[in-house]
Amino acid sequence: MVRDEELDLVFISHSKNFFLHFQQQVGILEKIFTEVANAFPQEKLLAYHEQAKGCKISKGNQLEGLPYQVLDLIRDFDPDTGFNIRFLHWWGKGCYVFVTYGKQRKNLNALNQSSPWEGFNFSLSPSPFNYLEIVETPRSIRALDTKALASSEHQLQIWKKIDMNKSAFVMAESLLKLTEDILSYHGD
Repeated sequence: MVRDEELDLVFISHSKNFFLHFQQQVGILEKIFTEVANAFPQEKLLAYHEQAKGCKISKGNQLEGLPYQVLDLIRDFDPDTGFNIRFLHWWGKGCYVFVTYGKQRKNLNALNQSSPWEGFNFSLSPSPFNYLEIVETPRSIRALDTKALASSEHQLQIWKKIDMNKSAFVMAESLLKLTEDILSYHGD
């Protein structure tokens, strides 16, 4: 019921510059994601995963009450055989990469190599989209029990928070390199 709610009339009437600046920053992030997506055409993605469905950029306003932008590469969300690389920029929380493997695609040998997984965490959450729970309970990939992983009924998600850079060029190059590293270790 709205009886006890109040509108912030000062914010409503004086927030134009805030929203214009916000939209400008959203546009820059979308350009970064577009540059990364354009570097991975469908033919290239198919070389890494035969069920690849391309790249997709999306955005929304209600991820735990905050806006977000997403870049998905590969886009195979099958819980058994899927593979996806997701870059999530979550306003007020940060920028993350999430690499999700279906239950049957867990590559245990690749996880034992130090690169590119240095600094990554893992999640075996029943939902790979419960980002708040995942990022608030980081578990280092070095602590991953491969026996528990092999017997898990859930998808494996490897993730880390990405250090952002003021330079859009540097940020795009960083995401491109990270994607190349992940794909080179993924194989098919």
